[in-house]
Amino acid sequence: MFLIVSLIVIFSIIFGIYKTCVYLNDGNNNKKKKINNVILKICLVILPIVLIILLYTGIDGYLNGSETLFCGSVGFGDCYDYGISGFFLNIIKNIYWILPTTFITLSYIIIYKVKYKKNIINNKLLYFSIIIITTLISFIPFYKTIINKYNFQNTDYKYQLIVKNFDYYNYYISIYEEKINVKKEEQIICNESPCNPIYLGEHEIKFNKESMDKIYNYMDTLFENKKDTNTIIISDNNLTENEKHIIRAIIYNDDSYLQIKNTSYDYKITTDSRYLTLQNDGGTNLNVYYQINLNENKISKYQDYYVGFKGYEYKDKLIYEKYIDNYTNNQLKFLLESLVTKEDINDKNNYSPYVIEFNNEEKKIYNSESIKSLENILIVIDKQ
Repeated sequence: MFLIVSLIVIFSIIFGIYKTCVYLNDGNNNKKKKINNVILKICLVILPIVLIILLYTGIDGYLNGSETLFCGSVGFGDCYDYGISGFFLNIIKNIYWILPTTFITLSYIIIYKVKYKKNIINNKLLYFSIIIITTLISFIPFYKTIINKYNFQNTDYKYQLIVKNFDYYNYYISIYEEKINVKKEEQIICNESPCNPIYLGEHEIKFNKESMDKIYNYMDTLFENKKDTNTIIISDNNLTENEKHIIRAIIYNDDSYLQIKNTSYDYKITTDSRYLTLQNDGGTNLNVYYQINLNENKISKYQDYYVGFKGYEYKDKLIYEKYIDNYTNNQLKFLLESLVTKEDINDKNNYSPYVIEFNNEEKKIYNSESIKSLENILIVIDKQ
């Protein structure tokens, strides 16, 4: 039924264009012919622009892959198509609205040329120039891919740090004298070989002097004994917590990670936020947790944001770090000591627990009253 309706619409559009073209060109009405010439000139201007956009988008999909139209809604797997499939999928996904414009523009020109067999532009050199310019501009994604692949860009950096598989991405961090540039590539699940990462873009971080000094000091220390190279490849598994904070500040372009001064804590409370915000799109969720230092009356709140099938948009992001009054601190201490020692009864078949970590141990809290008590005191602390 959809195919029949589509064919009827297409033939109706073609018939309408045909009748318009005939109406403007039959007879000796100069006003109509002037309108026809204006329409043809507009079509000639629009067509190269549309073709450039179509080819630009399509070639980018051909080289770098395109997510299939239903990627993430069916299940796990390779959500990227390369080659001809990537070419057309990228067009359909990103600039489907241009396709009717191309169809209408071409139809009017073709109908005019076939029926009246007249030249729109007599200058063949202009035709040739339009084709050459359109083709060259359309291949810009190809040139960009070659440049990125073979690193033809500026390599006049002091250090380069390649962080592999950090939150499901690869990061190429180039450290210059007065700036830091970050290039991000996504690792994808591949069914066939070869399977290249998808280039996702780059950014330049611009922190204040204090934050930049921390980063430069870390890089100087990291490369201190690397006299024979200015490039280091590291993995997420080989980083300390402090190093992870520095790397996250760079790759997420957020210097709040550098504000973390003391990661020691007596208790860590992970809320049920990740269960309550979990989406059916591959697991998108927001995780919220607190680190509590009772001796210093200090509490720190953090968030992780995971995007389904993509990875973490950010992780261990510091929301705040504050000191609480003695009364609230004692309340919190008493409550936590009580919860980790007494038996937890899952009174309402809860599948979204709070988790309390302490002394290298872990206690899951399912009881509704216990969770309510924790929520209430955390809300008070949030508002202080």
